Amino acid sequence: MDDNRTTTRVLLDRSGHTYAEEAGIQLADRPAPLYQLLVLATLLSTRIRASVAVAAARELFAAGFRTPQAMQRASWQQRVDALGRGHYRRYDERTATMLGNAAKLCLDRWRGDLRLLHR
Repeated sequence: MDDNRTTTRVLLDRSGHTYAEEAGIQLADRPAPLYQLLVLATLLSTRIRASVAVAAARELFAAGFRTPQAMQRASWQQRVDALGRGHYRRYDERTATMLGNAAKLCLDRWRGDLRLLHR
């Protein structure tokens, strides 16, 4: 465990910060930050520059889509527009659909709290 912490500290010292920090995610043991990490991971999983994925996440969160409830309430076009403002244009339509579907799954299966996922 100490080796992992030392390695983590060295990596953060070298790189300065995490993608989560760049995206404005304040990590805490609450449903919203965990959901935001899932959104960020989804955006980062596509063949697109990490800086674009982070910018798109920031735009989604600035638009108020920080929870699965808010993401699901948002229209497909609102999600596409937020992704576009973050320059996430190549995959924006498919990703907007995927984010909406994932939000619904999160709400239906885990009541919006991904901490319940381990059960």
